[in-house]
Amino acid sequence: MGFYLLDNPNPYQAQWVYPRRGVRGKLTGTCIVHTAENMIDHVGPDAGAEGVANFIRVRSDWGCYHTLVDSDSIMELVPYEYETWQDSETNNWAVGISAAIRAGEWNTIEAGRRDRIYRNLAWAAADFVKYMRDAYKIVVPFKRITGAQARAGVPGFCAHGDSGISRSDPGVQFEWTRFLRYAAEELKKMDGAQPAPTPPKETTMTVKAIEEQVVPVGGVRLGKDKLWYLKDRDLKTNADFANGGGGFMTGSLFISGAGLAAGKELTVQFFVVTGTRRSGYYTQTILGAADGTFKGHVNIDQEIPKGSRLECAVASNDEATILQVWGTKAALLS
Repeated sequence: MGFYLLDNPNPYQAQWVYPRRGVRGKLTGTCIVHTAENMIDHVGPDAGAEGVANFIRVRSDWGCYHTLVDSDSIMELVPYEYETWQDSETNNWAVGISAAIRAGEWNTIEAGRRDRIYRNLAWAAADFVKYMRDAYKIVVPFKRITGAQARAGVPGFCAHGDSGISRSDPGVQFEWTRFLRYAAEELKKMDGAQPAPTPPKETTMTVKAIEEQVVPVGGVRLGKDKLWYLKDRDLKTNADFANGGGGFMTGSLFISGAGLAAGKELTVQFFVVTGTRRSGYYTQTILGAADGTFKGHVNIDQEIPKGSRLECAVASNDEATILQVWGTKAALLS
């Protein structure tokens, strides 16, 4: 298995450095526990971790973890030996693991789904403990440590909200006892004999190609900081980039235009629309240039329920921005 951000480096802002920096740039066994503060997937396949990882891959500021999980995914973003911008107080010596949810919404998640998130986050914790033991002979206890201890490099698990900066994650609803108990159980599994893998079931997958391009005559001028939904060719109807949904959509959206100066940005956000419910997903960014022209791709990796729409909204912080072309090249897997 590769590391997501090594395979998909951020072209706008590096999210890691190797080797670790400074006189304290060495792993000590400190682990910071985060929540990514993204919108939660409550039903169907959980694309929360994938969405956060894609956001980190294109964000223009700092913020990253070593391992990111949701209810059905564990994503290793960078190796433990790399320093990430996960906590400004402890970056040089600590590792960051994160659950792709909001700190204040643990108790809103269906019980089984919530338990799977704890299990996957516990796996990430146990993997770090095993690594420190095997590589450094450092014993990381399954216990919560204080912010002062984390800043001193003490082995253990610290809440991001305790580290000393203005944060509150993983939140007051986070069940530390459950998390640490599961982590200890996961380490025992890692150290014990692994059961024989279950043969995969044969499945049949349908792949539906989706390609569409809109080139409006004269372009579309965006008002500064005003949200505008990309349209079909008639420029009246919000475009449905999933063509009715019914599977996992993967691919990219291409946008180009003019009037976006250097230092300005076009933000792009996808929305899954089911009936009257509109669920927004991570914002991605396209940056301007000295001559005002811009072009870029934003990623689509999202489960789209059958009968739902995938719409896309854009906004510019430059008053002169004109959209000239937008279109998709994607596939719907079902």
